Amino acid sequence: VDLGRAGGHALPDLGEAVVVLPAPPGGGPIVESVTVDLDLAHEWLGDLVITLEHDGVVVRLVDRIASTTMPFACGGEDIIATFEDGAAITPDNLCWPGPAPTIYGTVAPADAIAAFAGLGATGDWTVRVRDAANYDAGTVNSV
Repeated sequence: VDLGRAGGHALPDLGEAVVVLPAPPGGGPIVESVTVDLDLAHEWLGDLVITLEHDGVVVRLVDRIASTTMPFACGGEDIIATFEDGAAITPDNLCWPGPAPTIYGTVAPADAIAAFAGLGATGDWTVRVRDAANYDAGTVNSV
């Protein structure tokens, strides 16, 4: 089931952007696998906690990138990436100075997206992007 794209949601400083993608009813499909394409603009990626929620299950895609390896977490800008289980690269691996987007390509989520396997696909799928630190805001361009 392709849920389409939604976006253009403001991410306020110390706030949250919530993107709800309603899966169309019909036939009761069961989730086999999930990938998440995310295009997000933000000036300090180490501020962010990003989750995917469906049917009572919450999976972290990003949780304060490089917060355990860098004093102020990842200072990079922007994400244009596909989150997919089994990806060889994590967002922490990509957090280096350079041009935006800092996080790009196919990357592994913080938690296994396979947690959704076996659930019904219908109903809302919610992506929450929380800015957990001061001084910058952003935009969820598309999910």
